[in-house]
Amino acid sequence: YALNGHGPNYIRRRLEEEKIPCPTWWNRERGLRNTRTKWEKKDPEKGRYMWDFSVIKDLLMNPVYTGAIASQKKDYRFKIGTIGEKKPEDWIVVEGQHEPLIDRMSFDIVQNKLKSRQRPGQTNEISLFAGLLKCGECGKSLTVRYTNAKHPQQIYSCKTYNAFGKNH
Repeated sequence: YALNGHGPNYIRRRLEEEKIPCPTWWNRERGLRNTRTKWEKKDPEKGRYMWDFSVIKDLLMNPVYTGAIASQKKDYRFKIGTIGEKKPEDWIVVEGQHEPLIDRMSFDIVQNKLKSRQRPGQTNEISLFAGLLKCGECGKSLTVRYTNAKHPQQIYSCKTYNAFGKNH
C-alpha cells in the first residue's frame, strides 16, 4: 500500500478491515508480552484488530527491513531519560547486517512518499511545533487545525481523536 502512495491511516484501515491482528496480540500469543492494548481492554474480540497509526509509521520507517541495523533513535539525557525521538537522518544505521525483507529502493521510495505527505499549513510553512506537541492522554502528535468560526483560530488536535473519534 505504501509504495502506491497510501499513508499509515489508509494502511491501518485496510489491516482492520482484513482482520489482521496487531503486533501486541501476536507478541502475547508467543508469550513475549502479557499486556493488552487500550482497544483490547475495551473490546477483547475486535480490539486485537485495532492498529495504532504510530506503529504502522514506525514499521514503514524502520530500516531493519532492508537488512540494516539502526540505533541511537531516541534522544536520551543522563538522569532525565528519554526526552524524544531523533529524526531518521540522525540515526546510526549499519547496512547489510542480515537478509532483507524489502529492497532498499522500495524503502527509499516509501520514505520519500512519507515525507511528501507532510503538508505545509495555510501560510505555506510547516509548523514550528511539528513533531513536538504531544497529546496528554495518548502521547500522539498534535496536528494543526483551524476553527470554523467567523474569525478562524489555529488550534492543535490529537491524531488519535482525528483518526478514531471520541470513543478512543
